[in-house]
Amino acid sequence: MGRFRRNAVTSAEIIADAVITAKVADSAVTTAKIASDAVTTAKITDAAVTTAKLASGTLFTRRINSYTWHPHSSQAFVAGRVLLEPIIIPFTVTVEAIAFVIFTQNGNVRVGIYPSSSDKPDALNALVDSGSVAVETTANSPQEIAITATQLTAGLYYLALEADNAVAAFASINNTVETNAGAVRQRYYDRAGGYGAFTSPCPVTATTNLGPSMYALISSVP
Repeated sequence: MGRFRRNAVTSAEIIADAVITAKVADSAVTTAKIASDAVTTAKITDAAVTTAKLASGTLFTRRINSYTWHPHSSQAFVAGRVLLEPIIIPFTVTVEAIAFVIFTQNGNVRVGIYPSSSDKPDALNALVDSGSVAVETTANSPQEIAITATQLTAGLYYLALEADNAVAAFASINNTVETNAGAVRQRYYDRAGGYGAFTSPCPVTATTNLGPSMYALISSVP
């Protein structure tokens, strides 16, 4: 009997291995990695893709990158030009912020979302517009801009980005092979009257190989 106890797994050994089983408030049982660098149900502190446990018990990706995410080179804005970056939403989510990567700080920007039809945003109304926001001073880093919480179902959308000047610069994908790979393309339109609220319905758009690297920040899933 003593030999059996010596070789058996004990609660002390479990704690030493940094694995515990805990009873949570809803009476469900969960397993978590303690005092280590492992993934936990809490948000990871860096800006990488994270996962979180929702009340529904669903695991979801906190950040969804744009269709051509790959910060590559600096590209100056054209004042009043609305850049439209495609993004695939894999399931129903609520978006709380949209980000782009700053290369050169100057002036103001706004972000938003357009739906798509036949792989384009043309003739469709903007779903959300952040309003004008000052560009942050930290270069070579993402700027996350809050929007009104917007629920998106699975499908193709376009993240919109516009600046009020031609001095500010963003991180561009700058990759003709990737952006020419299919029908889904980076697009833009020049806003009538210059910088301002996104036009609804969306004007006829043109394609570009110099769109911004962007992502959507997810707050919840149903």
